[in-house]
Amino acid sequence: MNAWNGRAFYYRHARSWGPLAAIKRAEDAAAEGLLTRMAPLPEIYLDLGCGLRAPLTCLHTAARVGVDAAVSMLRKSAPSQGFHPLCGDVRQLPCKGGQYSLAIAIGVSEYLKNTIWFAEVARLLNPGGFFLVTATAPGIWALSRHLTGSRVYGHSRDEILRGAAAAGLRLLGEKRLWTQDIYLFQDVRPVCREDGLK
Repeated sequence: MNAWNGRAFYYRHARSWGPLAAIKRAEDAAAEGLLTRMAPLPEIYLDLGCGLRAPLTCLHTAARVGVDAAVSMLRKSAPSQGFHPLCGDVRQLPCKGGQYSLAIAIGVSEYLKNTIWFAEVARLLNPGGFFLVTATAPGIWALSRHLTGSRVYGHSRDEILRGAAAAGLRLLGEKRLWTQDIYLFQDVRPVCREDGLK
């Protein structure tokens, strides 16, 4: 993930440029629309692959544990009250399980070859917790993203739904944009009591 260390400057400035800023606003609005299905919104949440991204407007008062594999991205993140940076890989997170009611992963799945990591996210959710994730569909848009210099993986809707189901997550809603798809899942895994009964 060291390649991301050199990209922090690019990402900070490119997303504020006209057309890319409009895309980001549309994606954020769609994500926030899905999060309205959560009530109440969490006091703390996990922001996977947070990079330089500011928190979504609807979550601006919540404490945010921002996880990124690139230390430079975390260092250059806009400091905000309640932001707790954590360097780590979404496939093996250094966090205690069952402690978050919301995890978001915006712009993460396209850098991972499969959806096996959804199980790691589910591990961190408390019972009934929510997972918001974006995915770039296979096709020309995914291919055009190679211009950033990274291998980008497109994921079909079926692949995302299969990965979520295998992790014990149920689809609550989705938004399809021309740039990416946004999904909101809820943890529906059975809760095991200390005595081993379900």
